Amino acid sequence: MMINQVILVGRLVADPVIREVSSGKNVCEVKLALQRPFKSQTTHTYETDFIKVTFWEYLAINVNEYSIKGSVLGIKARLQNRVITVNDKPVEIIDVVGEQLIFISKPHNKSIPKSNEEIEDIPFEEIEKEDD
Repeated sequence: MMINQVILVGRLVADPVIREVSSGKNVCEVKLALQRPFKSQTTHTYETDFIKVTFWEYLAINVNEYSIKGSVLGIKARLQNRVITVNDKPVEIIDVVGEQLIFISKPHNKSIPKSNEEIEDIPFEEIEKEDD
């Protein structure tokens, strides 16, 4: 049995941006900041790794809609390799492709207004109290 599984928990370093590729599919690439669980022997501080994760289709839509910079995400992913040509030489690239997503911090819905200025005035009528 072969296993290709990566589990990541980290903070988004920027707001996600979704785009549509030429095939019509939605894709969203995010970068996670992951603090190492140990201190560096040279600097005696915790170092941070920055990992790019690619989400496709409904996961791309969800991460874009409900995440902002600083959101903590739990991600189950797989590694996928591809070869590109740079200066007429093949270069192997390993991508992290998100397969499952958990919003560890409170999800942020971008369609909900963030301030009173974004809320349109909603007309209302006063209801008169009926005499009993």
